Amino acid sequence: MTTIDRSKALMFAGGVLPVGGVSPADLTQERNARAAGDQNLQSQISAIVDGSAITTENSFSTRDAFVAWDATATGKIAGMVIFAAGLPYVYDGVSSAIPDLPGWVPGEVARRGNFPNGESYLALPSLLRNRDSLSALDLMTSGSLDDAIRHREATASDASAITQLVTEALNACAAKRWRAIVPGGDYYLNAAVPVSGGLTLAGDGPSASRMIWSSGSGLNIQPTTPTKTDISDIAILASHQAVDGAALTIDYSAAGDTIPARQNRGVTLRNFELRGSRATNADGWSDCLRLIDAIDVDLRGARFAGYLTNAQGPYKGTAISFTGENGPTKLWASQFNITGLNRGVYTAGVEGVYLSQFEMPTINEGIIVENQDVTVWGGEPGLIVSDGHINAFTRNIDLTHVLQYRISNILQYVRAAPLADGVVVRIGDGCKWGVLNNNVYHFTANTFWKTAIQVDGGTWLTIDQEQFNCEGTNSRGIYVGSGAVNTDIGKQDWIAATSRITNLSGSTTFEERVGYAAPLNDIVMSSRRTRQVHHLVGGATNLPTGETATGSTVETFSQSSTLGHQMFFSGGTDAVYRRRFSGGVWQSWVQL
Repeated sequence: MTTIDRSKALMFAGGVLPVGGVSPADLTQERNARAAGDQNLQSQISAIVDGSAITTENSFSTRDAFVAWDATATGKIAGMVIFAAGLPYVYDGVSSAIPDLPGWVPGEVARRGNFPNGESYLALPSLLRNRDSLSALDLMTSGSLDDAIRHREATASDASAITQLVTEALNACAAKRWRAIVPGGDYYLNAAVPVSGGLTLAGDGPSASRMIWSSGSGLNIQPTTPTKTDISDIAILASHQAVDGAALTIDYSAAGDTIPARQNRGVTLRNFELRGSRATNADGWSDCLRLIDAIDVDLRGARFAGYLTNAQGPYKGTAISFTGENGPTKLWASQFNITGLNRGVYTAGVEGVYLSQFEMPTINEGIIVENQDVTVWGGEPGLIVSDGHINAFTRNIDLTHVLQYRISNILQYVRAAPLADGVVVRIGDGCKWGVLNNNVYHFTANTFWKTAIQVDGGTWLTIDQEQFNCEGTNSRGIYVGSGAVNTDIGKQDWIAATSRITNLSGSTTFEERVGYAAPLNDIVMSSRRTRQVHHLVGGATNLPTGETATGSTVETFSQSSTLGHQMFFSGGTDAVYRRRFSGGVWQSWVQL
């Protein structure tokens, strides 16, 4: 029988091509064969055996082997390709074992282009893959369309054909749990691409592999069974202003809510870009990333960009939205950039949100966490935000019903000329056991008020040392409302603020407070803050007889809520007084 020429046998799917061994006609024939569905085997074997009639048996569902039969000699094997370690070995129909092909090194060494005999090879990106991986181009394109995508010559006029083929290819990969590889190129699309299964999608990098929608609502992954989703090294762009579309939706709401099902609703996102094609004009998505009912979302290295309507906003949409009714759990996001959107990050009902190493310039709102009442919901939503920069118009961070939260090392700036009152950090109802530490607040305020930290509700918040550079005539540092309980405020670094601290709560404690103008008997006694210092101004009462408030200082020591002492240092004389707090009652001042 005719033995397969090994130099051309390397063209079998999954291999590499000798630089001088492939003609344009060969490549065209290969693409046409793929489009016909036999993954290049039949046409290539036909060429190798000088045109003899060939039939194929293709175990494509497992990708274990491809077999070619010589139809002129019944039952005679013309050739076979067997996959091992991600590369094909060729059986030539003579040997009883898979031959050792000269110049071949299976596995990672060959995949990286390190061949022992110094051969020069041209690697086909769509064919360099692990077992169970498949290039989207292998399934969806052929001929001139393949070339146009690879050479970035495709246009919006090709979008209908590309959209249909991309949809078919990605669904085929999701169904068989293949890794779908999107080689570098511009893929123009004009309608939503729905995928009914968990998808592993990988490109050559967001600047190389670009999916560009001229209309429609992006990539919509909706698994009906609990399978994981992994997306990396790709850009999903919009050259239009979508009405209600998201660049990327991953929705597990139909994937089951049993414990085993929930454990397999994981999402991994790496090195990707979701944005308008020109970033700072009126082209963009209404939302970038929508996550619904996912478990264990791990996001690193991403860029999200919306569009600007004018220099002050308003903006549209959300960069990262994570919600659901079936127990969405854990968003771990780091090393990302968000700009030109209404909201940076929005979560609701998520148990565990961890955000770090991020940049959010030129947005309307930064991080918004809105949970249900945990006494009804039964969840334990935690939050850690650290090491980032937020530059918003109205509010940077806003929390409702969050248990156990930490916000630290954030450079916070509210832009000039706001359209309404602004709040940098707002703590709302139901929040509990929180810490703000080592953040920097900077803004200017004139017509509208701006507040650095506004505590409207919640319990057991510690505001540790922060830095405030709150410029303008209507600027406020810390505001504690009457609905807040057991807020503790440490020593702060005040550079500027028209009003440093406004406290309407009867349970707030202070490490050191400047400008105290209330009754000394109202200073909260608590073992949580055992020592407090208040620098008095006019209006303070319960002073020692004959003393004035202005310039005076009171030091309060608490052993418990019913036992402690106060020292009064006169601002007008050298006099010092003390008094004892016993059984919840203040005794008379005694001069020392």
